[in-house]
Parts: sequence; C-alpha cells; structure tokens
Amino acid sequence: MVLMYNTNKTLQEQLRFAAEREILQAIDDAKQGQLSPYWQAYHLRELTATKDTPYYPDHGDALAVQLRDAIASHSQISDAQQAKQDFAAIGSELIFFCSAEHTSSIEISYCPKTGLFTGEVCLDWDLTQEQQLHQIEEMKAALTDWIDASCTDFDFSHAEKTAPIADANTFTTLTDVLSYLYFQLNHPHSLLIDRS
Repeated sequence: MVLMYNTNKTLQEQLRFAAEREILQAIDDAKQGQLSPYWQAYHLRELTATKDTPYYPDHGDALAVQLRDAIASHSQISDAQQAKQDFAAIGSELIFFCSAEHTSSIEISYCPKTGLFTGEVCLDWDLTQEQQLHQIEEMKAALTDWIDASCTDFDFSHAEKTAPIADANTFTTLTDVLSYLYFQLNHPHSLLIDRS
C-alpha cells in the first residue's frame, strides 16, 4: 500500500500561516506608528486579493479590522521616513525619495562605505500602463524640482538623450545617477510593466 502525501495542502497551510504572521507584524508596526502608507496599502491589498482562497489567513476578516483600527488610531511614518530608516539599516543615506500615490517610487541613496550612489524607479505591478505613465510623470516632476533646487549645473538636455550605463543601478557620481534616472523617466517605455 502506498501512502499519498498531499504536499499542496501543506504548502497552502504554510502560506496561509505566513500571511497571518505578516499581518500580525503589520498590526504591531501600526500600533507603534511604524507602518508607512505604502505598507498599509500593500497589506490591505494582499488581504483583499487572497479573500476566498486557500491562502487567506485564519481570522482574516478580524485581522483586517484590527489592522485598519491600528492604522487609524496611531499616527504613522511617511513613505520617505520608512525609506530613510530602511537605507540607514544597511549603512546608506537616502538622498532623494518620491512616492507616487504610495505605490510607486523613485529613490536615490549613497553608501559612504563604498562611495557609490544607487538610483531606482519602482513601479506598481497592479496598475495599468496608463496609470504607470501618470505616476512616472509625477515622479519626473518631483525629481526635476529637486534637481533644480539642488544641482545648478545639471544638463537636462544631455540627460534626456544619453544615459550612463548602470552597474546594478550603482554609480560613482550623483550626476551619473541623476542622468540615468532622468533618462529613464523621459523614456518610460523601458520602465513599463507588461501585464499581457
């Protein structure tokens, strides 16, 4: 007689348990005012997406209420404050940050240990390309304003046409990382997420 072991059920249970732990941590973070708008939206979206599936946490409805209550009853850190904390935890400094509707972002950091700058544009996978383009324009405007205020010698016309080659999104100068990001934002189709 061969005993069949249902690995799918075990995997489903593990994923459901992991999701519940993640939501409990989010509730705890929110009670401490440490759940930024990005993570608030992420956790609530995950609960909605898994509702009526085998991956929905036990007591998911009650956890969603607890999470909303914790968010509403405590002031929470901003997305920029969260990013600053995250970079500080790995020994880097956040130089520029912009969040578009708490789902997409652009960030520039500097690591004193390596002397390298890092720049990245992160887009929300759940948005349509039209929505992504709108957020790209919003982030481009914020970056342009920051460059205008901070970098008087930045050559916008050159950056629109040419971008330095990135090595894992790292650069030796601030001008190079700005040029790279500005080029990407001016040629957004390289950033768009194909959902087809």
